[in-house]
Amino acid sequence: MSNTIPLVSLSGTTLFTFTYNSYDKTIINSLRDCIQKHYKYYYVIINDEKIIYYNLHIEKISIDIKNIDYIRIIIIDDELGKIIDELLKRKSYSIKLNYLDKTMLEHILNNKDILILILKFDFRILELVSEIIINDEEFIKKLVKQNGAIYIYDKIQKYYKNNKTILLEALKSKLHMYPIYSERYNYCILPKYIDILEYCDINMKNDFDIVLEAVKNNGLSLQFASIELQNNYTIVYKAVQKNNNSIRYASSQLIEHPNIKNLIECNNNSSNV
Repeated sequence: MSNTIPLVSLSGTTLFTFTYNSYDKTIINSLRDCIQKHYKYYYVIINDEKIIYYNLHIEKISIDIKNIDYIRIIIIDDELGKIIDELLKRKSYSIKLNYLDKTMLEHILNNKDILILILKFDFRILELVSEIIINDEEFIKKLVKQNGAIYIYDKIQKYYKNNKTILLEALKSKLHMYPIYSERYNYCILPKYIDILEYCDINMKNDFDIVLEAVKNNGLSLQFASIELQNNYTIVYKAVQKNNNSIRYASSQLIEHPNIKNLIECNNNSSNV
């Protein structure tokens, strides 16, 4: 059985229609192919749920588009689409903001989905982002989850320095890469690994939960923990569990602890197998 759905603009104008077979198990793919006959870069909104298609990039989705009246589509400018393409394919670590016209830059600054892509490796655009977006804690959580290093950026520190929830999310991130910029071209040439705990204030370095999360990710973070927590058995044990070399930052008392000595020996034996 065939069904036809209109694809409409934000103003409600029908742009074209999509016809599909209700028994088709690849309706979303067919929808993508249909749209790409007309537009290369776009968003699709189905039942108020936004799906980003950006050229051939498709997020993993499982949305039933049957029994709906229409699908809303937002068209993205080709020049902006090319920028998004480069960011998705990681052909570049950053974008050259001075090459963007005012309209395109404004579009980017008000679009959290695009900002997320840019801010994975290039943090400078945060200087232009509105306070409304910076104060959106859920958005900031997404940023630190994709790259925890952004937590130490000045603009994030200004608003979230003492936010334990945000810091914990940053520490849990699998990526802690801070952008390094070419002085000559003011362009991100290569991100470098940073230890987030090193840049935290003393209160955070003395917070059990914070330090525990840090050493679980990188045992050598123990060197930046407070003296008190360098003498905490659980913290030191977790750090050594991750990296034997972290024992050099433990208190003299825990260096001689039999359980920790046994752990180091077990780690050494495992690495020699």
